[in-house]
Amino acid sequence: MRRKFIRIASLAAVLAATSAGAMTVARELTLDETVRGADRIVHATVTNVRTGRDASGLAATWVTFDVDKAVKGESGRRLTIKQFGNSDASSTTPIGRIPDLPMYSVGEEVVVFLRRESARGFTSPVGLETGIYHVRTEHGRRIAGRGADRSGIDLDELLADISDRVARQRVP
Repeated sequence: MRRKFIRIASLAAVLAATSAGAMTVARELTLDETVRGADRIVHATVTNVRTGRDASGLAATWVTFDVDKAVKGESGRRLTIKQFGNSDASSTTPIGRIPDLPMYSVGEEVVVFLRRESARGFTSPVGLETGIYHVRTEHGRRIAGRGADRSGIDLDELLADISDRVARQRVP
């Protein structure tokens, strides 16, 4: 009984923190704010999305990326993150879905700005959905669109701009 109470209390705390965090993202963050808030920034392709419960019994989605380029922070060629709730775009189960957390699809190319992992190993993009650029090919060009705004920018220009901003942040 005590273990069940701890799980429910933990879930309530995570949901409250997520809701509070979502409320603070009333406006879309600037690129500088997103870069500054990110522990890791990667350009990658989603290779696996798996939902379930973590060791604490909390709803989680594990997303595996093949990393093309680490723009900020440490990352190997393969990166797996754990995000709270159900973030599998192919899922028909809305249970555990957190509003504004991005959904992931296998094969999707993205540029994602990840927060530092929590003590329980969870992370999410800075600014939630605004902390991820979805890449598409249009007239032979690779275009990256942020969050709900899919109008986009040339991928190479975006990556160069982010790299410059990361370098400027390191200057004391």
